[in-house]
Amino acid sequence: MNNVAHHAHATKGEVIILKLGNVIRMQIKDNGKSFNVDRVLHSRKPKRLGLLGMRERMEMVGGLFSVKSVPDQGTTIQAQIPIGNHARMQKLT
Repeated sequence: MNNVAHHAHATKGEVIILKLGNVIRMQIKDNGKSFNVDRVLHSRKPKRLGLLGMRERMEMVGGLFSVKSVPDQGTTIQAQIPIGNHARMQKLT
């Protein structure tokens, strides 16, 4: 939510976390300024690792991650993580 206030200049933000069957779903939504999602997710700048890090962590555990940013409507980030027997196990080194 700090990033929502700092980068999006939003006046509203919400976080919803739900357990739905064998997954946990999270949605972060704001009414702030939008941004070019592709440019941010493919940026090579070290300061732009927030969304990249979120996406990579979701992929590491077999989860899903999406970002939608629309001018005059804000940004919505969704993440879904499998839990229980459906979660992909990671190899420990």
